[in-house]
Amino acid sequence: MNNAVSGAKSKDEAAKRSFEFWSTQPVPKIDEESKANEPIEEDIPHDKLRKEPYSLPTGFHWDTLKLDDPFVVSFITKT
Repeated sequence: MNNAVSGAKSKDEAAKRSFEFWSTQPVPKIDEESKANEPIEEDIPHDKLRKEPYSLPTGFHWDTLKLDDPFVVSFITKT
């Protein structure tokens, strides 16, 4: 038996469905028109930022990407 949930194929189909996760997020609803393009919250000053990274589940690790390396940029922007 396949328990996978397929995505809505159109805006009308999406409007008829309930999206439990997205209904809790600060994003416009499917039938709501966005009238502003602004940050959700103001920028945090650098000295107020968390110094230690958040912990990750076992088997995962943080990495730092060298975004001035053309190979790295081409790798992460592939579609």
